[in-house]
Amino acid sequence: MIERIKVSMNMKKKIYDIGGNSYMEFSDIINQLYKFPQAKAKVANVARTIENLVWNDHEVTNAYYDCLTGEIELELNENEYKICPSCGKGYSTYSAISRLDNKTEICPDCGTVEALNEFYKNQK
Repeated sequence: MIERIKVSMNMKKKIYDIGGNSYMEFSDIINQLYKFPQAKAKVANVARTIENLVWNDHEVTNAYYDCLTGEIELELNENEYKICPSCGKGYSTYSAISRLDNKTEICPDCGTVEALNEFYKNQK
């Protein structure tokens, strides 16, 4: 899934600023992305990076900036990014159903742990 974001003229000017050693400052692009209401961080205490960005509840896998059109193109994971209520970790794969109440969606790892715990409990 691909999402295109039009960049304002003020941001374009910042992106083209070149430092003393002829490098382009791309951190401005990431900082601007995090200002959109659709953006949030997977982990709050981590630096703002593409790897930590969630856009409209989908994990961002890649980002490209098109200098000609002034657009940022985000490649998004097809699956929705969710937080497991059992362990608190984020995941974007298919959910498992908790065996405790048979309705809560949990991450696949917690689903495996619950299944194995029940299996071992029934073996005794």
